[in-house]
Amino acid sequence: MLTILTLVSSLTPENFTQATAAPSLIKFYAPWCGHCKQLAPEYEKLSNLDLPFGVFEVDCSQFQSLCEVNKIAGFPAVMFIFNGNSHLYDGDRQAQKIVSWTEKMSRPVLSESSQINKSGVFFTVSTPNLEADEHIFAFAKGKYEIEAVKSEERAIICHSNGTEISSGFEGAKTFVSRNAFGAFPELTTENFDALIGSNLKILIISVEEIENFDKQAYLQIANQIQNSIPCWLNATTFRSFASNFNAQNGGKAIIIDYSESEKFYVSDIASPAQFLQFLRDVEAGKIEQFVVSNDSSNFVKYANYILLTIAICVVGSGVAFAWRCFSQKPEFEPELRTIAPAENSTPK
Repeated sequence: MLTILTLVSSLTPENFTQATAAPSLIKFYAPWCGHCKQLAPEYEKLSNLDLPFGVFEVDCSQFQSLCEVNKIAGFPAVMFIFNGNSHLYDGDRQAQKIVSWTEKMSRPVLSESSQINKSGVFFTVSTPNLEADEHIFAFAKGKYEIEAVKSEERAIICHSNGTEISSGFEGAKTFVSRNAFGAFPELTTENFDALIGSNLKILIISVEEIENFDKQAYLQIANQIQNSIPCWLNATTFRSFASNFNAQNGGKAIIIDYSESEKFYVSDIASPAQFLQFLRDVEAGKIEQFVVSNDSSNFVKYANYILLTIAICVVGSGVAFAWRCFSQKPEFEPELRTIAPAENSTPK
């Protein structure tokens, strides 16, 4: 039996507000985007399902203002609007996965239930008032399972694959920050600001020959790294950034630490064991800080010049602008920095 796909309804500035007054799922896309084309048939399936919300799309090449208002930084972006709140989807681009996510986003974070998936990461939360504490666990909505229990005392325990790995709210926040980007992610323009904003040490391995990079070996040590986010950097793609740390040819481990003050550490490494030992030596105070020289970071000045020029133009048009122009943090190449800093979703 053939399934006839229904076209997804398109939104424009004229009908957007009315259409999204009710629960809505919206795909923001651009016709030239390869990932958007891959998502299209899966997203089309949603229009044939009996869902309790509308399924729409916005062509950002035609209606750029809608994408700017909704703070769309990359394509495709799938947004769920429910009870006046908007949520961006960051999971697998499969129809059923998207539907499952919307179901989680439509119900309270804290609800007494024993039917949760305990095979991965989940939290056990005890509180005398589930409704009053709902906002505290907004960071987990749609991402983590929560086993909520009414109790006179407040408590939170984080579990991973059946093992208790932390207790207390600070421990939970650290765990979420450390795992928000997956296990051993690639450092890119899309996640750079969010990683830096996590207030954890960023532990980077600089890789030049990607085809020879044994990521699985580094994944095996990722669970041994606490209070730091391990990731890898394509030194060929981001050569200017890597050159700040003399890491443009790969084979270097870099620690970026903005938790208290600006600190950098660099070391030659050739194996996962050395990668792990480097972090331990830094934590033990055995490694001297690395100084980013002005000569090796000329592109930072150039980035600041570009940002300052943009700031003058934007402020002149009366639009607010985030004044990051004089920050001397090592930046990605200006032409690649197109993604706005992600908001910190973890509670204070």
